[in-house]
Amino acid sequence: MPSELSPNFRDYMQRGMDLRHSFSPPLLDLIDAAGRAVTRSLAMGGRVYFFGNGGSAADAQHLAAELSGRFKTERRPLPGLALTTDSSAVTAIANDYGYESVFERQLRAFAQPCDIAIGISTSGNSPNVVRGLEAAGEMGLATMAWTAQAGGRCAEIADIAIRVPSTSTELVQEIHAAIGHYICHRVDDVFTDRADSIPVLREVTGKAVSMSELLALREFWREAGVRMVWTNGCFDLLHAGHLQSLQYAREAGDVLVVGLNTDASIATLKGPSRPINRQENRVSVLAGLDAVSYVVLMDELDPCSTLDQLRPDFHCKGADYRDVPDAKIPEKAIVERHGGKVIYAPLAAGLSTTAIAEQLAEGQCSSV
Repeated sequence: MPSELSPNFRDYMQRGMDLRHSFSPPLLDLIDAAGRAVTRSLAMGGRVYFFGNGGSAADAQHLAAELSGRFKTERRPLPGLALTTDSSAVTAIANDYGYESVFERQLRAFAQPCDIAIGISTSGNSPNVVRGLEAAGEMGLATMAWTAQAGGRCAEIADIAIRVPSTSTELVQEIHAAIGHYICHRVDDVFTDRADSIPVLREVTGKAVSMSELLALREFWREAGVRMVWTNGCFDLLHAGHLQSLQYAREAGDVLVVGLNTDASIATLKGPSRPINRQENRVSVLAGLDAVSYVVLMDELDPCSTLDQLRPDFHCKGADYRDVPDAKIPEKAIVERHGGKVIYAPLAAGLSTTAIAEQLAEGQCSSV
């Protein structure tokens, strides 16, 4: 057996090193964005779905195992799943619907909007990977494609498309594994030690949280790249205008936190006849809405001190505040000082909690 490496092997290794060194700044930025997207999804309680064919199927299983098992450091298990491993599901779907449907059908069965779908295809045109990414996009998932240089259809439809600048399948597959390992490093950085000790999932904490829990969550979200939206109010008689505003706020970021005035603060703001619904009931109603991620009670009459602590990415107010002088919206300066932005939700014409309460008091229920 020769003691020296063969010229073919030396050439192969050199091409791999040259490929790594050829990565442009925009490509490196995309890889970093991929890491942020995965940690953001996991931090919101989402799952990461990997899928591909052949060697890419092996990559999918490998990387899913790094999340559900362990990569480098001790942390809690995280939900990474490969859609290639359930032989009964894959063969049943392929037999009944065609092989191009094996990933799409599984995603439609299990995935939720907070999840992320990662399709791996060197050609970028594998029909089942394309169908899987299309289905994920239709369902509101974040989508990612890892391909070779050409990109194909997968790169066209994915939110983040990482085109490895090579046409060599074996080298592209090596880089796909390296990208996956980088993402696992990033996940470890966010979820290890401190992150494991705080309640980060809705199933663990419920939607009603204390301010101390919320501050811990906010620190975790900031590290994970989760964009927080804040809105606050009495929400005494929930009506269609509230639902519209809450949905608008939720769509501006990744999680929506509602600051809910306590009974005592509402009585101070609105008078002794309010609230109509007690705070425990108002918390329950808000927590039952899909748009709302968390609810925290506020004794303060305005949210300034809370916003100064939370530093949300977005603070949502009604559109009737858009033209109000900044001096009359003191929280705007606080939000912007911390790099956040105030956004304005459209109002539903003719809907007002105060007006509805007055109509109820006067017995004019038919128009409510």
